[in-house]
Amino acid sequence: MKVMARVSKHWGMLLLLAVVMMGGLFSGCGCEPEPLPPPPPPEMSVSPKNWVISKKDLVIIPGVDFRVYEKFSIKNSSDKKDADALEVKEIKITKKSTDSQAEFNLITQKCPDKFDAATDQEKQAKGCKASDCMILSGTNTFCAALPLSLPQSLKVGDKPLEFVVEFKPSSDGIVPIADIEIKTNAPDPDAPDVTETTTRVRVSAQAGEAEIVVSIGGGKLKDEATRTRWGYSFAPTEEGKKVEQPFSLSNNGDGTLNYSFTWADGTEDPKKSFDVIDENGKSVLGEKLELAPKQLANYKLTFVPQDCDEHTTSLQISSNGIPKDYGEGTLKSARLLYVDMRGSSPASAAVDPNTLVFDNVKPNTEAKKTFKISVGDTSLCSLKIYSLNFGRENPNDKEPQDYRFGDMTKGGSTVSAPSAGAPISLNKGDELVVEVIYAPKVAGGENAVVLLDSNDKTIGDRVVTITGGTTSQIKPLAKVKFLCGQDNLKTGNNTRCNTDEAVIAREIDLEANKSAKVFLDGSESTSIPVGSKKITKYKWELVSAPRGSAAQISDADKAKATIVVDKGDRTGTAVYKIKLTVTDEDGLEGTITEDLIVYSF
Repeated sequence: MKVMARVSKHWGMLLLLAVVMMGGLFSGCGCEPEPLPPPPPPEMSVSPKNWVISKKDLVIIPGVDFRVYEKFSIKNSSDKKDADALEVKEIKITKKSTDSQAEFNLITQKCPDKFDAATDQEKQAKGCKASDCMILSGTNTFCAALPLSLPQSLKVGDKPLEFVVEFKPSSDGIVPIADIEIKTNAPDPDAPDVTETTTRVRVSAQAGEAEIVVSIGGGKLKDEATRTRWGYSFAPTEEGKKVEQPFSLSNNGDGTLNYSFTWADGTEDPKKSFDVIDENGKSVLGEKLELAPKQLANYKLTFVPQDCDEHTTSLQISSNGIPKDYGEGTLKSARLLYVDMRGSSPASAAVDPNTLVFDNVKPNTEAKKTFKISVGDTSLCSLKIYSLNFGRENPNDKEPQDYRFGDMTKGGSTVSAPSAGAPISLNKGDELVVEVIYAPKVAGGENAVVLLDSNDKTIGDRVVTITGGTTSQIKPLAKVKFLCGQDNLKTGNNTRCNTDEAVIAREIDLEANKSAKVFLDGSESTSIPVGSKKITKYKWELVSAPRGSAAQISDADKAKATIVVDKGDRTGTAVYKIKLTVTDEDGLEGTITEDLIVYSF
């Protein structure tokens, strides 16, 4: 037994010595244990992935503060239990369009599950009270008064981080596109070395984006730089008659197009002559409309002139169409597009004769002659005469003193002289007979013109030329016509200066940066009495022209001359003053100065 005890003790000591020696061996070798592998990266998931706000969600009531809410949740969705924590560093909302006053807000802290008096007092100390808590679904409530506390760390298995987005619609009914931007440490599969990424959740009125395409037959693009404004002119239209111009609106995008038609600020026609109607003839002005992706809707621009004036307006098309360029000469897709419209129901006056000659009238006696005013063949509405007056034949003449109007009759009945407040109205078939009385006080003679103010914008105001004399030595009568020829530009629906035939015109429409040839005809100038003597000399003069104009008169010493007119530096109406002096075989001279008016087209 003693021997076995000694052996056991001996072996124990040997074993202890071996352990000590091995420990010294390992500690002196300089070896380190292998490091543990890093934990897997976190993964982020957000729900829902987008928020579609439909029209049925919106209840816009004037004076009522209406809002729409959506709850979102973020969690660490890694399937590795030992994955790194998901660090949620920042959450913000960025509007992608600025054409609406609608608002997005974050509501980010939850209220207690039970909001009793004690808790209420506790939350009030932190800036939230019971009235600030909103029930979104079931018992989930969120405090509208408290911001979200960030950053927050989410481990695998933790409850999701929840927050709410509040949408406050505006009265325009437009739902702007926005992104909820969530900044975390979740890696980007396409950039594994990036330690911070941003995930975006789209908030909009639809899942995709809309593109608006407007197509109008006729008219022209008015602003090539922005390509958001179209111009359309209706043909001259009979008063009270409706004319229509079809146009289409299509959605080339992959989201619902929301749009409306209104008049641009300050452009609505006070006479309500314009409208936009659908295929059923119903007005759609001011309505909130929508169009599915890849669909087309047909509409009509309408014009019903309520009087003889010229009418203009600007149609504004508001939509959620994203900006997109379709090429030169076309309207872009844009939030705001415009169609400038113009229409008229022109009146036309006819005056016969347009020359009155009083010869050999003794001083202190009277002579009477008449002329007639009627509705012209091309008139599309009733003619309104606002005033009749006498004026100087030439700018350097004295105001006429020897003329006055006598009786004025319509349909055989005497009528009062017209005024702006009480115009004389003529329909087709009516005639206004106007008596002119010449009563010279001294020998020598006097010339004048009858000035007509009416709703005929083309005839000019100098409608009758009057020559009065007390002897047979009366100055010749100079007469000017402006003729449009085949070299003139055609101007769409406008009938002035756009035919190959010679047409009398005092006004022309001219496209910007263009010029046009106008024929000056003085061949109807005559001696007084008519044909008693020959006209032997003609002299054309350009009295004044728009600044920057290069216009000159050719063949200025002939009965018929020409002038090439342009707009010069003018952007609006340009006026050329042209003077003709004629001389008869006795050396007597007669002159006349006329205005040639050039409008923009």
